[in-house]
Amino acid sequence: MIDFKGNTTTVVIPGDRGHQFTLPPNRDTMPAKTATALDKLLQARDAERHLKGNAGAAAKREAADTVQAALTDLYDVAAATAVSARQHHQEGYSYATAKFNRAIAEAEAALQLLADHAAQYANPSGIGIVAKSSTKPIVSLRLIAGALDALVAVPPIDA
Repeated sequence: MIDFKGNTTTVVIPGDRGHQFTLPPNRDTMPAKTATALDKLLQARDAERHLKGNAGAAAKREAADTVQAALTDLYDVAAATAVSARQHHQEGYSYATAKFNRAIAEAEAALQLLADHAAQYANPSGIGIVAKSSTKPIVSLRLIAGALDALVAVPPIDA
């Protein structure tokens, strides 16, 4: 199943609002600088969470300051790399579109082979195929072919 919702994570700064981020299921699709800044933020948040209850106030304040600095850095990186991030995603989308179209073409070629063999299997004593064959495999293959034909083209990313 394709996940369009992502995974939500929240970073809370004491005395500030929660900063919520919805991350893609595959974080490798994020621009490298943003992903690095996000990783630093999440590491700082996790380190702050793991402070024991008996940790001193100074240690807790230092951990909170580290999280705040990492959060500010993440926002700064995201703002500074907005143009390159869009280019990164355009290139990734173009690559994925080509990969998707190639997979559909390969699926159609494989489906044609399945249809050829199924039709000939349904006509064991003849030569060639029976074009109007209605065996279960052929009917199913026709449904699959119809579904492939009904696929819409991948839209341009800037549509």
